[in-house]
Amino acid sequence: MLTSLLRLSIALSLMLMAMPSTSRADEAKAEPSAPPLSKEYLEKWTPGGNRNDPGLPYPHVTAPFQAEDDDDWRDGRWQQTQKGPAVAHSTLLPDYEVGPKMTAVDAGGGTWLLHDLEAGSFVAAVTGGELRTDEARFGMLNRPLLLGDVAFYVPAERAWRKTLAGAALDRASIDHQGRYLHDDHVLLATTVDGVEVLETALPCDGAGVAVREMEVGAHDAPLWLAVATADEAQLDDDGRRATWRDRHGVERGVELAGATPGVRLEREGTAVLLKWPEAKEAASARLRYLPSDAKPHAEGDAAGELLTAPPSLTALKSPGGRRWGEPLVTQGVLAAASDQPYVVDRIPPPRENPFKALFFIAGLDFFANGDAAVCTVHGDVWMVRGLDADLKHVTWQRFATGLYQPLGLEVVDGKVIVLGRDQLTRLHDANDDGEADFYESFNHDLVTHGLPHAYAMRLERTPDGSFVFLCSGEPPHGSALLKVSPDGERLEVVARGFRHPFGIGAGPNGEITAADNEGNWVPSSKIDLITPGGFYGFLGGATEQGDNPKPLRPLCYIPKVVDNSSGGQFWQTSEAWGPYHRGGMFHFSWGRCTLHAVLEHHAGDVHQAATVEVPGVLLEAGPGEAEFSPRDGQLYVVGLDGWQTAATVDGSLERIRYTGKPVLLPSGFAAYADGIELKFDVPLDPASVAQAGAVHVEQWNYLWSSTYGSYHYSAKEPERVGHDQVEVQAATLSGDGKTLFLQIAGLRPVDQIQVALDVKTAGGEPVKANVYGTINGLVPRGEADSASASASTGKAALEQLLAKDNLVAWCIVPFDAKRRGPEERAAMLERLGIKRVAYDWREEHVPQFDEELEAYKKHGIALHAFWTPVNTATPLEEPHWPLILDLAKRHNVRPELWVMLNDALVTSLPEEERAVRAAEILAPVARAAAEQGCKIGLYNHGGWFGEPDHQIAIIAAMKALGVDNVGIVYNFHHGHEHMADFPALANRMAPYLMTVNVNGMRAGGPKILSFGDGDDGGAAERRMLEALAAAGYSGPIGILGHREERDVEECLREGIEGVAGSRGR
Repeated sequence: MLTSLLRLSIALSLMLMAMPSTSRADEAKAEPSAPPLSKEYLEKWTPGGNRNDPGLPYPHVTAPFQAEDDDDWRDGRWQQTQKGPAVAHSTLLPDYEVGPKMTAVDAGGGTWLLHDLEAGSFVAAVTGGELRTDEARFGMLNRPLLLGDVAFYVPAERAWRKTLAGAALDRASIDHQGRYLHDDHVLLATTVDGVEVLETALPCDGAGVAVREMEVGAHDAPLWLAVATADEAQLDDDGRRATWRDRHGVERGVELAGATPGVRLEREGTAVLLKWPEAKEAASARLRYLPSDAKPHAEGDAAGELLTAPPSLTALKSPGGRRWGEPLVTQGVLAAASDQPYVVDRIPPPRENPFKALFFIAGLDFFANGDAAVCTVHGDVWMVRGLDADLKHVTWQRFATGLYQPLGLEVVDGKVIVLGRDQLTRLHDANDDGEADFYESFNHDLVTHGLPHAYAMRLERTPDGSFVFLCSGEPPHGSALLKVSPDGERLEVVARGFRHPFGIGAGPNGEITAADNEGNWVPSSKIDLITPGGFYGFLGGATEQGDNPKPLRPLCYIPKVVDNSSGGQFWQTSEAWGPYHRGGMFHFSWGRCTLHAVLEHHAGDVHQAATVEVPGVLLEAGPGEAEFSPRDGQLYVVGLDGWQTAATVDGSLERIRYTGKPVLLPSGFAAYADGIELKFDVPLDPASVAQAGAVHVEQWNYLWSSTYGSYHYSAKEPERVGHDQVEVQAATLSGDGKTLFLQIAGLRPVDQIQVALDVKTAGGEPVKANVYGTINGLVPRGEADSASASASTGKAALEQLLAKDNLVAWCIVPFDAKRRGPEERAAMLERLGIKRVAYDWREEHVPQFDEELEAYKKHGIALHAFWTPVNTATPLEEPHWPLILDLAKRHNVRPELWVMLNDALVTSLPEEERAVRAAEILAPVARAAAEQGCKIGLYNHGGWFGEPDHQIAIIAAMKALGVDNVGIVYNFHHGHEHMADFPALANRMAPYLMTVNVNGMRAGGPKILSFGDGDDGGAAERRMLEALAAAGYSGPIGILGHREERDVEECLREGIEGVAGSRGR
């Protein structure tokens, strides 16, 4: 039942939404310099009011930026930017109504033509004009104005028709294909009723003149295109010229300055139309719009037909020259040495640049070779190269311009797909010169109204290849999470009820998250775990929810004191980024410029989580998008300034780098009927937990209403503003010291619970953290629940193990019927989507070592491991060992070195001496490997040395010698004898495992099978993997070639498909 106050809030909001809105034509009449923002707008979109009063009994406003207002966010620099030859936006044309998906094409000399994506044609032109941007909120809020003398205008809905006097073609018959750039030409491509139409603006050839040129493909029925509208247009008898007076009384005209025979001007009502008669070949026409005193250019013979048609526009589809010159160069700034587990390296963009381009960076993704693409909110895409360890020479190439406020970007099959407010655009560089020459419309089904504060935000891909993003604003697509199919053919609404969420995440197991910001109908920042069809609370754009809407509960709320405005989520999938929370979710605070771990708790239908801030990570700009680099495995983050953020620069590209130091934070959270459980990766000191003040717990609720934000309300006394102090009856540690249980009587579901920790690890290091959780449900800590949680966790762990980006190709060099060389092999791996390789070799491959690594680098393949056998008691004197170590040094790679020890070196000794002797032999190579940052992996290949329990003994003996960079590489295909008792073996090996190479497993053989072809339809190998996951293994999984008689690409593909099938079970 809704409270009376909430009913009133909803009613008022619905009344406001029902009020007549200003039409596009009315908005276009605004003065060139937009007036101050209205009180109503500011109340809706600016944090403030008494919920920010300094006297509230809890912290909430803690930084100077929270006192900023719109005067601080006025910035007119975008007006000075060289924006390129075409600018997509919801551009306004004063005194005229135009559509929300416009491309303003600069024809030079102050002449601009407006192309309407939805109309499939130019709909207006101005001469002696300019594109005037607005300075409100960094130029991100209001629409640009196209100022100047209007040479012609056509209502978008009346552009194309199939009969002279008939109705216009419906929008479904018009399909925008994209725009081509060729030198100074912009070529717009559209299909109209299945016919290709090409159109371009030509440089003006006189004062007040605008020129457009068109080409229409072969068509079996006439088409008409409105090329001007006027109340009293006069048409010459020969169909070459029409004149009219515009609404200001100025005489204007249009002439057919060249055309294919039969193409002519006609008039119907107020429309001047260009008729395209039936044609078996492409037809073309050139139109000049000119004032009455301009000299006509049309030329004709006595019969009244035009002598020549313009040249074919198809040639403009071919790429032209570069527009933006050589790449710009910057140098990164590496973080100083730190005791923190993560540090931030700065990668400044070229903020001072010849184009006066702005770097409010909103989207990021990587190519397979480690190069990056980023997009900026003012319309650019840049290619960024040189993202190596020292960042000394980072290059920035301006790749694309004039996109409509792009706030998300993905790289798919080597192509950039960027999200704008008008469409998803796929960028092509046909001549590979570093600049896009075709802006393909990948999907333009998004309905936009061009209203302020209505953005298409972020772009992520789900495991099935679909694209997901968020949209604020009005229905049908505003306030919604949207999905586009992998082929770009379909757009659908996944969920509704979002206010202005800049944060989204797509997890490795198909989960989707959205992070909305405090505001109207959003009482505090939060992370939602998306249920298809769900409603998540914001009524401003979701009136279809009915009279008594009930939003789904968030995964967790986050209080303003730690996150006033949310960024995106990502999952920790990189081994190089350390072990903390591997496979788990992280979250950015866009407002605070900080990073937080998200500790999820799932039990049956209960989904809830807590967040904890990661220390030492303070970013320069509000973070939204982050990706792990395929080159170094570190996390790269882009951010941008805006309103109410701690950003200190316009935008940023930064690297959050793992230092190897331990992360002393909770890594798990769960809420039970009798208390709260927190898990750690290191044991805690029991004495510190028992001290007074070691743990402090508070709780509160929020009020969902139309008011901006919410007070914090007592959960025990709902009318009181303030927190409840929660008594912890006992704080106990598990036997291993890694699980802290806080016993709390009478715990209930609550919007926000805070656990403040001030304890120490068993080693004496301080652990200080604030954990902010949401409790949506409480479950008993019984065996059934534990089993359920364990099964859920085990499934998630197995999914992560078998994720494609966790796979390593193995046994693919000597075992390949096609005998590929380095370049062919690397290209094959890239084609298959495998990003890591373990290199096995024979003597004939030694001369190709350098070529092999160069090919891997070119194709974005990481060298995960190198086969390094030990045949003598002095392995460093064997020729391949110094060669491989030098190779790693010169190429700056740190592969695992997989070692097989010749049994003959130790089997003559008594059993009890063998492990010690093996350790003595291997210790020198392990130390040499450590100098290069490499680890030694003991490889099970049969015999005494290949027995995992013997390898565990060798590792213990090496540790006694001071060597600790040693682990185990386990191979299913050498482990058939372990199948019956594998879970126990997995538990023994788990602390030492580095990589596991999998294979189809049949107890009776054969030894080599594709994954999924084992006993019980592949269940045998799946059970072994489940045992590894249950034992805690989360490292890489190798898939095998290992069949000399077969094409290794086929073998790997079978392995990938087998793994994918196992993930789906």
